[in-house]
Amino acid sequence: LCLLALTGCDELLDAIGRDQYLGGPPLDAEVGPADVAGEWLLTGSGRMFDCADEAYETEQLKLDAAPLAVVQDGERITVPNPPAVAGGGRFSFVSGQVTGSRVAFVTEERLPDGDVLTLRFEGILDNLGRVAGDFEGEGPRSCSSEGQFSIEIR
Repeated sequence: LCLLALTGCDELLDAIGRDQYLGGPPLDAEVGPADVAGEWLLTGSGRMFDCADEAYETEQLKLDAAPLAVVQDGERITVPNPPAVAGGGRFSFVSGQVTGSRVAFVTEERLPDGDVLTLRFEGILDNLGRVAGDFEGEGPRSCSSEGQFSIEIR
């Protein structure tokens, strides 16, 4: 706080990289996208709330996806062969992008009853080849969800 009081907010943000903390591109964006291709093991936890059906509400939401074979072309990431969903549902990797070490992607799971769960993920790749960050989403049953995730890349 002393540094902030002496230098002011603008000087401090300039010193630590204004864009990184104000939603701009990550500091390493100019070096190109990090390599995140490979087999992803996605796990996470969070909560599901404000559901039309209270039976879906939980403070202990767990994400434990089947391995995802991620392909990268520049900044764009895709999953050409998404895993099958038990019970006749369908999983799709809607979109994905890598900017520097920042990774953002959207998934959608169509459940057997036709309802849809959409999740948006944003994380940072670390030096050990793991991505960690936050997710938020909608569905099923009009639920909202939020939490943290991590990805081990093999």
